[in-house]
Amino acid sequence: MTSRNTIRQTSFNIPSNRKLIKISGAMDAVIQYMELSSVYFIDDFKKENGIGKIDGKYLTEFRKKLTDLSAAYNIYLKDLPFDRFDDMRIKSYLVVVYGYFDEFADSFKGDVRKLINQKYIEIDKDKKGHGLSKLGKILCGLKNVGVDIKITPVRTKIFDYYRLIRNSLAHISQKDEDDINL
Repeated sequence: MTSRNTIRQTSFNIPSNRKLIKISGAMDAVIQYMELSSVYFIDDFKKENGIGKIDGKYLTEFRKKLTDLSAAYNIYLKDLPFDRFDDMRIKSYLVVVYGYFDEFADSFKGDVRKLINQKYIEIDKDKKGHGLSKLGKILCGLKNVGVDIKITPVRTKIFDYYRLIRNSLAHISQKDEDDINL
């Protein structure tokens, strides 16, 4: 198994990175638990009813079974849109994970000021005057204090695409498809 040190080619590990790894691991466990629970309830209902897919009248029955079960444990599921549950679950993962990056970025700034250069300042715009993402701001700020991190343009474009998708999911009013075309 490859260690993080081998991938990063250093054993240096700043506090914000350790915190990100810890919270990401915890979130991964929560996601796996949700996946296990979903698969268990769906498979159990299919076996119980001898069906291959939950749709039509079975969707109503499945909703009732889960609502009754959740009520028995004082968990509120009445507004859960079962017909779009998979889509919503997957979208929520995008929103939560990017939120962790936001938290990491804020912690990282403090670490850089404390460990590398007190004068670290994020740059808001690139040389062409375009606004930068949080990742872009960090990279430009690091470059200004003598730390030049090389990330291939395709990786930053993928990150920006992911950010735009996340924003369109988290903020319904921002569903401007033109912004997503990089």
